[in-house]
Amino acid sequence: RGVLLWEMGRGSEALAALEEALTIRAAAGQTMLQAQSLSNIGSAHLLLGNYPQSLTFFAQARELFASLDALVDQHVLHLDTANAYLTLNLYTEAEAAYGEAEHLLHEAGAVPQRARALWGLGAVRGAQNKLKQAEDVLATAVSLLEASTHIPTPLLATVLLEQAAVQAARGKRETALAS
Repeated sequence: RGVLLWEMGRGSEALAALEEALTIRAAAGQTMLQAQSLSNIGSAHLLLGNYPQSLTFFAQARELFASLDALVDQHVLHLDTANAYLTLNLYTEAEAAYGEAEHLLHEAGAVPQRARALWGLGAVRGAQNKLKQAEDVLATAVSLLEASTHIPTPLLATVLLEQAAVQAARGKRETALAS
């Protein structure tokens, strides 16, 4: 219910529903679902602009996922944490978290999530004016998404837009426009 409310743009109601789900899942001893709830609450706080709370919930979720040995969930949580760092302009932390997430997701074979990590890494490097490095990781993300049979189209479009922004920043206006 919380996720659906969020999709409908009802952020505060979504957060309340997610917190209610967390309470129920914790009381029932559903550790995996509890960890997922913590992660969802962290994401909701991030989108609502409650950054310290977001990072706190991500840390709590990370502890539970680690206790369950839920590797892909842990790796995606690295990605969510990196997104929070990027939003806060904590580029050093974001770059490290995206790099770690990309490495772990690559090992896990999670292609769309790995592409998201590469996109974030490209965005961080672009913000730091490491334009050639940004260009390289974004090209890898595009290649992964184009080769995937399950391409989230909005994700590919977003990566292509980030790639065009980097091209423009490098003074390659025509290449940026063609992207």
